[in-house]
Amino acid sequence: MLTLPGYWACLSYLNWELVKGYCTGCHSAMKFTQQKLTRDRWQELLVWMQKEQGLKGLFAEDEVKVLDYLSRHYTTEEEKRKQLVKRHKLDEETGLIVADNWILVKGNCTGCHSARKFLQQRLSRERWQEVIQWMQKNQGLVKFDSDTENKILNYLEAYYSPQG
Repeated sequence: MLTLPGYWACLSYLNWELVKGYCTGCHSAMKFTQQKLTRDRWQELLVWMQKEQGLKGLFAEDEVKVLDYLSRHYTTEEEKRKQLVKRHKLDEETGLIVADNWILVKGNCTGCHSARKFLQQRLSRERWQEVIQWMQKNQGLVKFDSDTENKILNYLEAYYSPQG
């Protein structure tokens, strides 16, 4: 049985194969992998390609999978955030995504500043670690044990990084 991350990786791969099959017959993958569009805009393009450009054989169930893939991987940052919010509950007080280790972030980060300060950030894990170390050195943030720091970094990387 596949683990959840393995399941999503497998599903993503299968949907990529559909995208590749339908789209690269007429143009290179670079044509669409460089796009940053909302799901609605991707759907408009698929309709246009079917009506105006001769895209044939796109079954309804495949269209949903193609749209899922394109709108997950090739979309705007704002759209990614909306999708994330749809998949997760938000803490009403802070706006933080309620997921593993969020309470550690809330408890250690919102005592000195609003969560808004970092909700808008998209930093790599390494950069988040540098920020934490800077706050510990210059702003009086307590030094975390390695387990706590890793949990905080895991959370920030998962939800507030360029990939999150």
